[in-house]
Amino acid sequence: MLTAALRPTGESYRDDVVARKFHKNPLPQLDELFKDGYGYMVFQEDITNFLTDICGFNPSEADKVRRDIGHKNKEAIDKALPRILDGYVAHSDKPKDEATEEAKEFMQIIESSARYGFDVIRPAA
Repeated sequence: MLTAALRPTGESYRDDVVARKFHKNPLPQLDELFKDGYGYMVFQEDITNFLTDICGFNPSEADKVRRDIGHKNKEAIDKALPRILDGYVAHSDKPKDEATEEAKEFMQIIESSARYGFDVIRPAA
C-alpha cells in the first residue's frame, strides 16, 4: 500500500496513509470500500469498486476505465469523467452542488492516476 501512496497519484494523502490515519469519506459506503487503504482510493480495485458500487458502471465498463488509466488514455478518461460525476451525484443523498464537490475529489484521483498509471497488487491480509 505504501508504494501506491508514494506515487504521484497519492501525493495529497501520502502522509496520512504512511501514518495510518483513517480518512473519513463523505459517504459511509466509501469508508467500507476503501478500508484497506485507510479510507483513501489507493488501489486499482478501489477505482473499479468506486465506479461499480457508487457511479453505476457495470464491471466491464469499470475495468475498461481501469485499463484506460493504466494506458494513460486521456481521451477515454475525459469521456468517462462526466458519467462518473453523474453517477456519484445520483448515488448521493446530498444536494447536487454538494455531491458534485464531493465527486471532484475522486475524479481528481482518477485523473492523476491516468497521468501516472500504476500496477499495484494488494498484499494478502
